Amino acid sequence: MRGMVINMEEAKLQTLEQIKAFLDGTSEVAFRVPKEGRNSFIERVLKRFGYAPHGRVNKNMLLRYIGHMTGLSRQ
Repeated sequence: MRGMVINMEEAKLQTLEQIKAFLDGTSEVAFRVPKEGRNSFIERVLKRFGYAPHGRVNKNMLLRYIGHMTGLSRQ
């Protein structure tokens, strides 16, 4: 049996607080960005939130978000 497919407009998540709330509220839900769109998704997220200037905690949160949405591991 296939799972339900929902299209999510993730670009509406604009702040790190929204990302944290999303991660806290969706631990039981599995999301998957299609394989052919993973790299562009990752690039959009990193550009939107400006990965480099953040501290360790916020960088880890962004990496968790990317992993949660793509199914990729941190490595």
